[in-house]
Amino acid sequence: MTALPTSHGVKGKQGGWTPEKCLQQSAKLRAQKIWLASTGPRTAEGKQKSSMNACKDGYEQRRAEKLQAQRVRNYVRLNRIFMEIYLNANKTWAELPLAHKAQTIGTLKHLENELGNLAGEILHALETDAKITRPTDDPPPLNPMGNGKNDNIRGI
Repeated sequence: MTALPTSHGVKGKQGGWTPEKCLQQSAKLRAQKIWLASTGPRTAEGKQKSSMNACKDGYEQRRAEKLQAQRVRNYVRLNRIFMEIYLNANKTWAELPLAHKAQTIGTLKHLENELGNLAGEILHALETDAKITRPTDDPPPLNPMGNGKNDNIRGI
């Protein structure tokens, strides 16, 4: 009994591409030069659709999550540096020269500013991604039923 032709290394598959058939198809496609007639998308809709070819499902979400994780790591790192400087300076504050005190205060102010910026970015990303809002000092709205009972409690 004779062995069946292989299909790219898979034995026993009938109707597969033999090496000769692959060469014939390759020569046929090279002779046709179909890539010369290719124009790509022509309509605005086709261009928009093809521009998304590289994006896979969830790409933007994964990118946003990665950026948010980086922000949190940076916040924790800066907070640790802030606390180390503060605690080290606090131990020897009385003995520090005036110039060193001024430099330490400047560094702490800079780090405090950076921490505030990062905290704002983190909260903004949470608000836009999770659709949650920061608590406010505004009083809750009146009960829409207005029946006099629990008028200061939000209606659900």
